[in-house]
Amino acid sequence: MKRYYFLIIFLYLLPIFFLTYFPFVDLPQHLHFAYVLNNFSNYEDYFEKRIFPMHNTFHLFFNTVLTKFLPLDISNRIYIGLIIILTFFSFYYFLTVINGEKIFSLLSLLVAYNYNLFWGFMGIAFAIPLIIFLFALTINLLKGNKRENLIIILLTILFIIIFLCHSLTFIYSFVSYLIILFLNKKSFRIKYLLPPLITIIFFFIPWQAQQFQREESEIIAQFKESISLKAIYQNFLNFWERLGIKTDNIILFFFKTITLLAIFILINNPQIFKKNKILSIISIITLSFYFFFPGSYTEAVFLNERFAPLIFLFLIAYLSLRLKSQILDYLILATVIINIIDLNIRFFMFEKYNKDFKKIIEKLEPNRKVVGIFYERKPKPDLFGYDVFLHFPCYYQLKKGGLIGFSFAYIRYSPLIFKENYPLERIDEWFPYRSLFPHRYKEYDYIFVTGEIRLSDEQYFRKMVLVDSVGIWRVYSVKE
Repeated sequence: MKRYYFLIIFLYLLPIFFLTYFPFVDLPQHLHFAYVLNNFSNYEDYFEKRIFPMHNTFHLFFNTVLTKFLPLDISNRIYIGLIIILTFFSFYYFLTVINGEKIFSLLSLLVAYNYNLFWGFMGIAFAIPLIIFLFALTINLLKGNKRENLIIILLTILFIIIFLCHSLTFIYSFVSYLIILFLNKKSFRIKYLLPPLITIIFFFIPWQAQQFQREESEIIAQFKESISLKAIYQNFLNFWERLGIKTDNIILFFFKTITLLAIFILINNPQIFKKNKILSIISIITLSFYFFFPGSYTEAVFLNERFAPLIFLFLIAYLSLRLKSQILDYLILATVIINIIDLNIRFFMFEKYNKDFKKIIEKLEPNRKVVGIFYERKPKPDLFGYDVFLHFPCYYQLKKGGLIGFSFAYIRYSPLIFKENYPLERIDEWFPYRSLFPHRYKEYDYIFVTGEIRLSDEQYFRKMVLVDSVGIWRVYSVKE
């Protein structure tokens, strides 16, 4: 069975080879930052750097380094490819450490393209497999591995990268690591505290100090958010939709089956918790973060949802400890193959929108000010369940330069922020027409549009020139 592993991983990597653009909502914004940083001499009048010791910068650093040798598009594909590859191999190693059946590592690929990746949370998406690897190394360390110094060095590197991926993943990893050490006092050594402490001293504390110098800490602001019982209830009901493609009923069926099977096994084999103490600890901590971590429950994106893929992976780990049969091996293989086919079909169908958008960009003049008004933020039919077009205007900048109408540089926690003389005012990310009409649309050269224009907005579009129309995409030039 193992000889098929590399073929299966390759099939999961296929979209990275053939897709023009990815349906990951915030990804264009992250690429926008990488482009600005790589061409900073052209943008230094508009942007200020706040890169270190800022979290959520690993994707930016990764692409900045690789673009010294490769185009930004290629370096980004390598980054996404590493997420898929590391998801499998980190979980395979985790199952090896806990003595689980290795065939179950294939099921980790069901969430390789997960909730975090589809939302374009590029740091958190990369941190998920690193967290699994960190836990596996921790278990090995506490078992008395002879290479404990090497493991401590690796743990330090992982903690640093996880912080750079996102502060939320670092806090989760730090809390889990400390609790694991505290509950395994017999194996504990003082030097085991070095990996998180080094990260806290040289990264986390300087980052917090920098935030306090300006305004309130981002973390403190999160902890002030209230937790509603309704939201906790919804977290329970919507768990399976928070793992990956929301509109994929086939894979949702697999998610539900695997989850319910794991719960059934745990109920009927309670001794599994005692025999696998560390797995039980991190499972409980992850569930706590998923259900109770403070976040704004009225926003489109919830902080706690980002832990759903980890919960699912730990459920698979429990299954790997109790189930073993040749028939089951073939069922796992069949599940993964069905997922590969379904996933690639969705990506292949989405590629038409990408090619059409690229055709429009190629015909436009360079170094212009562009903005998007997406009356329909999802493709028809909805292939993924996410507002994938929301930041597509960034792809114009990657190809042609210029300025884009919305940027995360408006956010004070961003590694790049606008200077006061930035020529474009902030617009509403979700409903830009509220900001642009009736007058501010004139600040732009090009406006990208999808969907049927609102009746109240038609009067403004009549004052523009339709430059091109390809498929669902239209681009207007604002008249002088």
